[in-house]
Amino acid sequence: MNTKDKLSAKQRSVIWFGFSLVAISYMSIKLSVPVLPILAKVFEVNPIYLKLSATCFLLSLAASQVWWGGVARFLDRRRIIFLGLAVAMVGTICAMCATNVWVFIIGRAIEGAGVGVASPICRVLMADTLTHHQMAKISFFFGVIFNFAPFIAPTLGQYLIIYLGWRSVFAFFFVFLLIYYFLFYFKLPETRGDKPQRYRFHHVFKNYGEALTNARFWLYISPFILYVGSMLSYYMAIPYWYWQHFGVSQHYYTLLAIFTAIPNLTSYYYSRFVIKRWGTPQTLVLAAAVGSLALPCAILFAVFYHASVIALICPLMLWSVAAGFAQPAVNASILNHFRHNSGPVSGLLPVLPFIFASLMFLVWTNISLDTLWPFVGVIAGLVFLSLGSAYFIYQRRK
Repeated sequence: MNTKDKLSAKQRSVIWFGFSLVAISYMSIKLSVPVLPILAKVFEVNPIYLKLSATCFLLSLAASQVWWGGVARFLDRRRIIFLGLAVAMVGTICAMCATNVWVFIIGRAIEGAGVGVASPICRVLMADTLTHHQMAKISFFFGVIFNFAPFIAPTLGQYLIIYLGWRSVFAFFFVFLLIYYFLFYFKLPETRGDKPQRYRFHHVFKNYGEALTNARFWLYISPFILYVGSMLSYYMAIPYWYWQHFGVSQHYYTLLAIFTAIPNLTSYYYSRFVIKRWGTPQTLVLAAAVGSLALPCAILFAVFYHASVIALICPLMLWSVAAGFAQPAVNASILNHFRHNSGPVSGLLPVLPFIFASLMFLVWTNISLDTLWPFVGVIAGLVFLSLGSAYFIYQRRK
């Protein structure tokens, strides 16, 4: 690493806390995934209500990121983190103590509103302290968290349920948040370089409007929405597919996420070399090309084989490779281009994928798996959207 790229002690501290925030975000999404099928029996309600709780959580998480990212321009970073974590802890307690499905849904929505602070403020911390080249180098660790969370967190949650009951999942997450709250309080340095501005709602809307009316923002956010949203929703749908439909043991079904996590992490790692050699637009076109291979793969399984765990995982492995190429390219490009407006952009960057994930979760969990053709139809839709996005990017690459 060149001298100018070496990290100071403050930068290393900020990176550690930034990635800890991302870990909190993905932990909140994935840890409770095994709880959802069980609570339908506990609360004696139709499973659709528990699917609704997951959708409400994701929508709340998405909407709150717009808020947290917007106020980042007006408040100190530390203050925003403390407020967000406090809200998340209140929601977690509500979900843990719920005696009916509606209290559980409200608790999860409050938890999502608090945890929404994690992703945008992590990016703001990075933009405050790191150069573009440094951000590109450490972006691989975003992929590590994104890929290890899908099988570590649900597996942990599943064993907590088996041995301690479903409420222990939320008790564990509350303690997890509490520990991080005190670590942030005593160890996280303030990264804001300028004085906080006076807060006005119309300033927030103006900052968001600046990003939303910029063609470059939409140029790169569209593939990010597709890849991140579809993979998040798949990981949330795992209990409904592999445990409930195919009867994979509750001790092991969450570990099936590793078959998409490893390919995604591999392409995530090599994406930095591809970006350096070819540039961001070409990397996103490559991602679309690799992702398109998921469609013929799914069709072949549909024609020659019956629906099975392998038939679902193989096309999604190809799609996860594409996602690994796309995510770092979008993160580095958008944050560098909108460094002056990093708070609102950091709020928008994850919000649209989370909204898309909430919708895709309902799609994944309501398609019939008796045959593979409904699954093929969803994959076809994702592939055609990604190819259209790649064409748009390539045409406007200059």
